[in-house]
Amino acid sequence: MEIRQVWAHNVEDEFRLIRNAIEHFPYVAMDTEFPGVIHRPSKHPALLTTHDRYDLLRRNVDALHLIQVGLTLAASPAAPPALAFQINLSDFDPRVHRHAPDSVQLLASHGLDFAAHRLHGVDARTLSPLLMASGLVCSQGAVKKMSEFMKLVHVFFGDVYDVKYMMKHCDGLYGGLERVAATLKVERTAGRCHQLPPTACSPGTCSGG
Repeated sequence: MEIRQVWAHNVEDEFRLIRNAIEHFPYVAMDTEFPGVIHRPSKHPALLTTHDRYDLLRRNVDALHLIQVGLTLAASPAAPPALAFQINLSDFDPRVHRHAPDSVQLLASHGLDFAAHRLHGVDARTLSPLLMASGLVCSQGAVKKMSEFMKLVHVFFGDVYDVKYMMKHCDGLYGGLERVAATLKVERTAGRCHQLPPTACSPGTCSGG
């Protein structure tokens, strides 16, 4: 399966393809790459409430710049991936923006070229209206509280299945997505880790984090 690379020079054409394809392939898996985690809990993770976890996630997302968005489209939950897109953004610069050095180093070791992203990537301000018109999402608005966030997640993406959340309820599954895939004997169909849209789809959106 080809992973279509989306840059500033072809972003309009690629989103035209997404708009045409979404009616035939309405099951979408989504993943993102951020430059690590800079805000960490002040107490043991086991003591965090659901709202504590959400607030921690929100603080990190608000403070960091998105690097990539991966999208995989399929015709049904059981169907193989039909189209995959890796949207490369230009907003993050490790020289000036906050990040976790080990995470940035990991991404670089897996082939991510930060200089190319700055020069040729998609500006987030360009990506936002394209997403709104793509058929992938269907609403807009700011959100700060978890209850508002969960309502808008459903409005934007429909039914969402978060792999990292679901595996907490499955005996023997823990760790990162690479380890979970190995345990379940799910083979990578293309690309490299941390450089690939998800390869398994669920109704609505499957978030790999």
